[in-house]
Amino acid sequence: MGTCASAESAAAAAASKDIDKQLKAEMKAIEQNIKLLLLGAGETGKSTVLKQIKLIHGTGYSDEDRAAYKVTVLTNVITSVKTLLHAMDTLKIPFGFDPTSATIEETRDNPLPPPSPFLTVEKMDDGDAQYHTSYCEESEDDIGVGGGGGGGSSCNRQKKEAVEGQLQHKDDSVARAAASAYKILLESETLHTGPVAQAAEVVNTSAIGVIAGKLIPKEVADAISVIWKDIGVQYCFRRFLNDLCRICNESFVPTDQDILNSRIMTTTITETRFKIEGIIFRVFDVGGQRSERKKWAPYFDDINAIIYLVAINSYDQICFEDNSTNRTDYFPTYEGPNDYDNGSEYFATRFLSLNKYEKKIYVHFTWATDTKQIKTVLAIVNQIILRSNLVEAGL
Repeated sequence: MGTCASAESAAAAAASKDIDKQLKAEMKAIEQNIKLLLLGAGETGKSTVLKQIKLIHGTGYSDEDRAAYKVTVLTNVITSVKTLLHAMDTLKIPFGFDPTSATIEETRDNPLPPPSPFLTVEKMDDGDAQYHTSYCEESEDDIGVGGGGGGGSSCNRQKKEAVEGQLQHKDDSVARAAASAYKILLESETLHTGPVAQAAEVVNTSAIGVIAGKLIPKEVADAISVIWKDIGVQYCFRRFLNDLCRICNESFVPTDQDILNSRIMTTTITETRFKIEGIIFRVFDVGGQRSERKKWAPYFDDINAIIYLVAINSYDQICFEDNSTNRTDYFPTYEGPNDYDNGSEYFATRFLSLNKYEKKIYVHFTWATDTKQIKTVLAIVNQIILRSNLVEAGL
């Protein structure tokens, strides 16, 4: 009997030892995994940051990846030119308008008509082939800072509190001259005549999508080239399609910068993994699942850190859900000059003031398409997380 009991005890001890060993292995695996949650309002560069991570710490982009992005870049070009043409009418800039000949005297009796409030065109990224309407995204856990990741719900809630709720227009003599020329051509029914207008018609009636393995049709590419060479279009957007010939060439293969500048709307939760010094980092982008936040939020209770992106370049844009109010109306307390240093410091202070639970918050200013800057920020984030883990472990 004693021998039997002894054998059973030994077996139980061995089983317990195996369980402990497995638990330790699992704990070690957990400790070697850092989970990051990537958040932010729409169009703040979340997907671009993930692309940067893949370039900096991943394997980069394969030939198959670049072939897929080629379709995206070409589609972006067509979509963007259509947006540009729409913006020309919105901003009341006629084709052929020469800003160098515009003077205040030419337009003294022609006040600048206000641009249509439903569209505010902003540049997404330097050299980007995509412009878009600026808007605040709907957000269930809105923190109430309009234009800085606050969200559309903030725009609506604060609508009554905003100062007048109207866009403020600068007394721009060149813009007044453009509007005057636009009005004259419109009244004479010659606004949409000429080679540039004909090229615009070709683009506007073309399909937006580009089939994989195909190029932009030659007649559309030629029309885009004609449009881009127009001096009025150049005034509307000073940097835009400078690489058009390269992109429309049959041998075009997207560069890393082309991929960073390309725009694909995120519609699913994505995970990007990379390894630094033996530690696996898992970055989750839930940008495409904003309306389902209550469903996915509980799955991220064990997140080590949150990277929250804010596009401060859209501080003076209008909100899509409240298209008569400029975001600057939500910051009546700001009395500083209209420059980067003072503006960025103001927004950083506003965000830090929302820290109710004394969480550690680190603010970094960067440019999503600048790989060197993003690499520096990621290195700092990595050091902060590792240092925090060492402190928690009592080391």
